Amino acid sequence: MNSNKGSCTIWLTLILVILAGSCQAACPPSSNRTIRLNNGGHPAQGRVEILHNGIWGTICDYSWDILDAQVVCRQLGYDHAITATLASSFGRGIDKIWLSQVGCGGHELSVEECYHRSWGDRYNCAVDHARDAGVVCAENVADNPYKIRLLNGASESQGLVDIGFRNAWGSVSSNSWDSSDGEVVCRELGFEGILATTYSGAFGSVYRRRWLQNAHCSGQEQSFLSCVNGGWGWSDGHWIGFAGVICIDGNYNNPKVQLIGGAGNLSGRVEIGFNNSWGSVCDIDWDIHDAHVICRMLGHPKALAATVSSSFGAGSGRVWVNNVQCHGEEQSILNCRHSGLGNLHSSCTAHSKDAGVICYDGITSDIKVRLSGHSNRSGTVELGFYGAWGTICHHDWDIYDAN
Repeated sequence: MNSNKGSCTIWLTLILVILAGSCQAACPPSSNRTIRLNNGGHPAQGRVEILHNGIWGTICDYSWDILDAQVVCRQLGYDHAITATLASSFGRGIDKIWLSQVGCGGHELSVEECYHRSWGDRYNCAVDHARDAGVVCAENVADNPYKIRLLNGASESQGLVDIGFRNAWGSVSSNSWDSSDGEVVCRELGFEGILATTYSGAFGSVYRRRWLQNAHCSGQEQSFLSCVNGGWGWSDGHWIGFAGVICIDGNYNNPKVQLIGGAGNLSGRVEIGFNNSWGSVCDIDWDIHDAHVICRMLGHPKALAATVSSSFGAGSGRVWVNNVQCHGEEQSILNCRHSGLGNLHSSCTAHSKDAGVICYDGITSDIKVRLSGHSNRSGTVELGFYGAWGTICHHDWDIYDAN
């Protein structure tokens, strides 16, 4: 009897030691642990740090979410959490990573009460502090530190989407960025709606923290903050570029089009303008169907030709788009399938592939032929449309064509 009792005591002691050491179950808060926010530019936001055994350390963002942030914010005396941030959005800590795989229910009085791995077990996090967790807290019920704005555009209705929590601003990734996301941003900024979503090449880039990737808005949300997303501050190897929008500001519903370097408005390099912010079109997939749409936008009945390889000279500034694929009946070039404004192939960025058109004016085609050589009886065949001259490729060229 005594032997069995001793055996039970040993097992119970062993279980208690394991639980106390690993905190796989909820652990009671201790008076020698405190919590703080660091490097946030404001007392109510920053990198979460915990004091344990006299040493400050961070929390790994593995499984970190808004419920964990709620507990931290209330533990610090704030009303509630605005968001949980990942990937060292408020900078990297030093020394210890104290906790990982924190799993709060949201009701706990301190983060130490939440499920977590044992102290010092930095499960799924490297020693470089690249995944330190953070929070943005609301100081009171009415406090809303979240802000949104557009950068680098020619007007206030266009630019890179920039998100701010108090004075901590950051960009949005173009991963999975689409018109539903842009619609929410434009409406939140007070515009009628969205004209187009843009990618990195459209409005350049800015050096700042990367706040968000993989936004998934339905288009009906009142605030971009409410959209489903891949995590605030999350940044991994799949970060493509910077998301942007062009919003409808009441002055136009379609982009403007102009032809540069040709004969008036009948031929030239295609340039698209949004509120006087002009850029060219890359010639990947450019063909006569695309040219028809451009010419009709300019008031002409149709196109005679689609030109490639900067036939009317190289543009400057932005290249707006590539992979335009029109059926030919669209009312606007933006109604055609395309890569997305600013989402450019690497070969398109230097203006060596600017697309052009030659439009038909409804009166005469004005096609001219000349020979480029030493006499008017022999030479390279050249065709001219409204002052624009070009050659003919020799594929399938034969005596019948020459005749």
